[in-house]
Order: sequence, then structure tokens, then C-alpha cells
Amino acid sequence: MRQKRNSSKTIHYFLLLLAFMFCICMSAIADDQRFDLRGPTIFLSVARNGVTLPIAEVPNLLPNDHLKVRADLPATQSNRLLLVVAFLRSTTNEPPDEWFTRIETWTPQGQRTKDITVPVGAQRAVIFLAPAHSGDFDTLRSVVKKNPGVFSHAADSLFKVSLQQQRIERYLAGMQAVAQEEDKVIAARSAKLASALVLKPDADCFKQPVDDQVDCLTQTSAPMLLDTGNEQTISAAISTGASSDFINEASQNDGGVYSAYVGTVIDLVHLLGLLHTAQYRYIPAITLPQGTSLNTRLNTAPSFGNPMSVIVVALPPIQASRLPDLHLATPRQAFCLRDPEMVLPLRGSTSFYSTEFAHDLYLDFGSKMLPITPDVLAGGLIRDPSRQVGGVSPVTDSADEPFLRARLRGRWGFDEFDGPELLFQRSEGIGWKIMNGPFLAGQTSPQQLRANATACLHNVFLHQPDGTASEIPFTMTDDGSINLSMSTHDRDAGKYVLQLSQYGSVAPIALPFTERANEGGDVELASLSPDGKNVLMTGKKLDQIAVISTAGGRLTAASPATQSDAIFTLPLKRKVSVGDDLLVTYLDGRSQNIALVAEDATTTLHVLALQPSVENPPTELAIELLTAGAIPLHSTLHFMVGSDGVIAPTDRIEIATVNGEADAVLSFLPPDASLVLEDAHTIVGSIDLDRKLGESAFGALHIRMVRANGEKGAWVEFGTLVRRPHLSSVHCDAKNCVLHGREIFLMQEISTTQDLQGAVQIPRTAVTDDFSFTVEKARAKTLYCSLRDNPSIKAAIPITAAVTVKP
Repeated sequence: MRQKRNSSKTIHYFLLLLAFMFCICMSAIADDQRFDLRGPTIFLSVARNGVTLPIAEVPNLLPNDHLKVRADLPATQSNRLLLVVAFLRSTTNEPPDEWFTRIETWTPQGQRTKDITVPVGAQRAVIFLAPAHSGDFDTLRSVVKKNPGVFSHAADSLFKVSLQQQRIERYLAGMQAVAQEEDKVIAARSAKLASALVLKPDADCFKQPVDDQVDCLTQTSAPMLLDTGNEQTISAAISTGASSDFINEASQNDGGVYSAYVGTVIDLVHLLGLLHTAQYRYIPAITLPQGTSLNTRLNTAPSFGNPMSVIVVALPPIQASRLPDLHLATPRQAFCLRDPEMVLPLRGSTSFYSTEFAHDLYLDFGSKMLPITPDVLAGGLIRDPSRQVGGVSPVTDSADEPFLRARLRGRWGFDEFDGPELLFQRSEGIGWKIMNGPFLAGQTSPQQLRANATACLHNVFLHQPDGTASEIPFTMTDDGSINLSMSTHDRDAGKYVLQLSQYGSVAPIALPFTERANEGGDVELASLSPDGKNVLMTGKKLDQIAVISTAGGRLTAASPATQSDAIFTLPLKRKVSVGDDLLVTYLDGRSQNIALVAEDATTTLHVLALQPSVENPPTELAIELLTAGAIPLHSTLHFMVGSDGVIAPTDRIEIATVNGEADAVLSFLPPDASLVLEDAHTIVGSIDLDRKLGESAFGALHIRMVRANGEKGAWVEFGTLVRRPHLSSVHCDAKNCVLHGREIFLMQEISTTQDLQGAVQIPRTAVTDDFSFTVEKARAKTLYCSLRDNPSIKAAIPITAAVTVKP
């Protein structure tokens, strides 16, 4: 037993030592993962249903496809290479002998080209290139038949890595062609290539001197992370078995960055451990197809002596085609047909711009077919100058229908596919307007332009009063508006002109505007209420608005405008929609165009509960308000409001009188801390009204949310604020009553009945501490009054005692 235990320990230590040595070997392998050795080139074309395509245009094979294969070796080739085409089926089912085809590459031209049919039931296709010697074909076939799963697995990995390497190669070629003098040009080219190829280049390269940036980006390509979006790292996906822990550990060398190449190395480590012959050393080859040439790259120099090298080349998988699902990052984007350099930045397939799988692409306008082709340097699809346009041109000078649609169609390998439907502008835009304004010198400037169609805008120049001009950068928004990147600084008051040039148009568009020295009103936002009846405006000095009109008539002020807010009611029977233009005219004659936007429901509050709490001083009578919605000024108002959107602790609540004379902002945070979140959509708060709004505040109240970024929600009705007199006592005899207190003038009428029959008018001059009047039924226990702040609001006053009033 002791001898058995010692033997077991010896085996255990031996395995640990073997594993350690294996890690060292794998570390050495991982240090040299670049496939930078040119391997043999194989001529390969595929025919299906009478159509023949070069291998570069074939993403997949199908049973009964006809392959034409030969090794494209130089005339000076002295070493004889045997080429074997093998088809594999499932990982547990060895292929039959007839699925192996021998091609002797050293024989005359006609004999070294073979026509091979993909057999029914095959799932993978592999090409082997090995030194020719006695028994080579039988030996190779025997090894493959004994290990179908290993070779199927290796074929999968090699094809995937080849596709990934093609993306990297396209990126490198594009970066090596860029001018290296401008860092912005380098960064822009890198971003465009990386977006189209779905790559993540080393961001640290852009921190280096401009002369070193391109070298850095190209030299760090091997550990570049491939951002497939939904695929695992290949090494994580395919490494299995007892040695996978050591393999994974080894593959994380060099900063823990997984390389796509490590997956191939892992596969072949598995393969080497499973093969039972010392005659062959299997080395992987990735493929970079161009036309009919299947170019190979090796990471290990081949050997023609024992162990002889067998180059393993994977062909496209034998399976149904997976068509690309293309889309635009901005779905509503329109493109200009009049632009000779029009680019369609479609995304959705990692291989669309790095391979030749997509071919014979065109835009189908119905009456016209416009040939297009992928161009990775442009970052999208461009016109194909090598193919003729078919049909009637959709470009027109008519502005009646400036847009039309076209469907992307073409082929992915042998299969037809339809891409997305795209929107195109075919005539010049008209009705150009500067949307914001008025403009204040050194403070505001044109920021947005609109027209019936804007996709064909080519450039924008700002002409100064002194005659100089400068180009203004611009971007297009999702809704087609043009955002201008125009600085507001270092410009004096005066008359300026924006000059717009459009593709295909001879005459430019001139948009004059004036920058004024004096500050006036300025509408920043006009939002349409959900019911379509009101427009809420926010901005500066809105009390200077004279008229607001639409195509259907003028708007009516719903309440007096304040400095920052105004609410207008739309004309009756006039339907106004989001996107319609309003013309705002100010008292000083200036005007401003602004587009209606939808009121943001996530910032709109809903009033859930209101409860004023009144604490009367011991020396004052408790005057009770009898009208619903009335809120006494001298009270603490407790309220609950909700929102459809999520409320953040950094958001605030604004409560103000509709006339704009009093305003208060409440916060969750100290020192105010008058708001508490009940949940993510509900606020519980309180406000000391006279302290926050002042002793003279009265009238209709409204409330709104103010986001941390300054975005404001719509005003919502919040009750009516009224002031009450401060009465210390009320004494009545049979005919007369005497009121003692202050601010008695805040009452308008007083009576012994709730309906105020026979009421006595309280004069505005009732500013003394006592007021006496004659009433009927003076024996009542309660007096009733209406309040001057809002006569529709009634209040009840208790009579404290009877008194004899001296004549």
C-alpha cells in the first residue's frame, strides 16, 4: 500500500511539472501570435445553380456546390506540395473516403485543377497543404477520419479568426493611407473605420505626438479588442478539457488582453495532443481572400523535414446563409441624392465592410436603380462608379415632393437580400428659416435652421458687417433641423447674413439677421399641452411679447405674461401640431420664429392632495374659508404631487402666483429640505406660504417641476391663494356689529347669511382697527364675508359676544 501511495505521489508531481511546463510553452506561443508570414495562395471559385462566384464573395457553402480548386504556386516552386480537400460532417461521425480529394500541385496545369462537388451531409470543408511523400494522402486522411471533432472545431475557429483578421487588415490599410500631419484627421479616420468595422482601437494612441499616432494604432493591432457586440472571446468559447485552465491562464499574458488569435492556438494545442503521429506538425492558416485568390497567412514557418508541417485552411461553413440585418444609427435620417459623395452609414454586420460577401448592391427607387458599393474608408455605402445607373433619374428641381424612398437590395454571396428602406431628398430645400432669436451681440446667435428639406445642405457661411466671411460647422438632428456651431463671442451689434449652399443648386440662400445691443424678450421654448389647447412659453422678458400668431390666427394670453413664463390659448377650431411654427412679435418690433414641441409628460406634475394647516395666534379669531380650492396665505400648505417620470433628489418644485408677482422654489436638499420622496414618482412637501411668497401674495397658484439640468415642466393649477383679515373680536347687538382687528379691507362684503343676502360693502379705506356696521339678524352666531382678493371665495367669522354699541 505504501508503495502504491508513493507511486501516486510521483505521478501527481509529474503531472504538476508537466502542467507548469505546458504553461511556459503556451506563454511562448502567445507571445508570437501574429499571422505575418505569407503562405500559399489557392485559386478557388464556387458555382451554384449556374452562377459562379469568386471565393471572396462566398460567405457559406451548400451541398452540391461545385468548387474549382488549384494551388496558385509560383513557377519557381521546388518543394512539392500535396493539396487535399476534405469535407467533414458531425464531430462524432467520421467522413467517408470519397470525401477526400487529392490534388498534386506539381503536375501540369490541367491536372492540378480539380472540380469538386460539396457532398450532401457535409458540414465543414478544410484544405490541407503538406509536403508530398510516400503514403502522405492515406496518412493524412486516416488522421482526419480518426479525429473529425478536432478538425471540425479547428475549421470553425480558423474561419472566425480569418473574418476578424480581415476587419483588422481593413483598419490598418485605412490608417496607413491617412495623412499624418493632423491629429484631428487621424482621429476622425480612426473613428470612421472603427465604427464601420466594429473595432476598438487603442485610445491611448491619440495621446501621443501626432507623428507617432498612426504607427501606434497599427502596431497595437494584434491585441486589439474585437467588439462583436454579442460574441464571446474565441478563447473562452472553445477552450475545453482538463488543460483549459492552464490554456486560459497562458492566453491572458500581456496585460490580461485576450487576442482573437489565441483561440486558434488553443484549438491546435488540442489537436496536437490528440493526433497519434509524429510525422506531421499541423499549423493554422488564416485566409484573406481577394477575388478568386484565397491568400493565406501563417504564424509559424512551415517545415519540410520531420515533423513536416501540414497547413490547415478553413473554407466557409456548409450551412444556410445568414443575411446581414442592416440599419441606420439614426432611423429617420435623410440622404441627399444631389450630393455626388453621398454616404449611407449602414451598420449591423461585422463583415459587411471587411469582406466582399455583399455585392451587386443597388438602391431600388422603382423607376431607377442606383448602383452602390461598401466603402470602409467612407464609412458606409457610396455610389458604384463602375456600374451604370438604370431607369429614370429621381433627381428633380421640383419642390412639390422633395423626398422619396428607396429599398437597398443586392446579394450576400449567392443569396438575394433586402436591406432597409431609406429616405432621400431629391430637390433643393425651400422655406429656410432661422428658428431661434432675437439675437443679442455677444450673448446669443443663430443656433438652428429649418426648411422643408435639409439633407442637401452643403455649407454655411457667416458674412460679417465688415465684409469678411467664415464657414460655420453644422449637424443635422433626427427631425431634420440644422444645428449651427456658432460662437456668440467677439461679435458686435449689426446686420449679418447666413449664406447657405445646397448640393445641386447654383444660387445660394441668404438669411439676414440682426444682432442688437439692447436686451429684449426671448422665447426659448414653446411647448404644446397634451390637449392641444394651450402653449406654454419659457424664456426671458416675455412680458415684452406683443403678438403670437400661427397660420390660423393669433393666440390669446391665458394670463399676464411674466419675465420668464407665458401661457397662450390657441384659436378656436384651429388644430396646431408639434413642429408647427409660431411667429412671436415683440413690443419693440422684433420678431422670432419658434417651433412647437410636445410638452414633456415626464416633467408634468399631477396634484394628488392639498391640505392647508392654519395656526391662529391666541389673540385672533379663526376665519374659515368655505370655498373649495381656496388657500389662506397665513398657513402652511401640505401637498402631494406625482409625475409619470422618475423624480430625482436633485429636482426641484416651483410654486408661483399665475400673475408672476410671487414665486418660491422648494428643494429636497438642505437648507430648504421641504420636499420628501414617497417613491420614485411621488413627492410630499410643505411650504410656509407667507414666509416664502410674501405678505402681499394672492391669486391663482400654479406648480411645476424643475429638473436639475434646468428643464422645466408645464405649469399645473394649484389652488387660489387669498389673504384674510386679522380679527381679534366681533361683537354684535340687535342691529349693529363691531369688528376689531387689522387689515379689515381684505373683506369685500359681509353679511349674517352664507349667500350674502343684504351684505354690507366694506370700503377700501377700512384701514383702522375698528369697523362698525348695521346688519339684519344680528343675533346670528356667525358672520359671512367675501374676500377682496377673490370675491367668489367666502369665509365664516365667529361672533365672539354681544355688545352695546354707542350711537
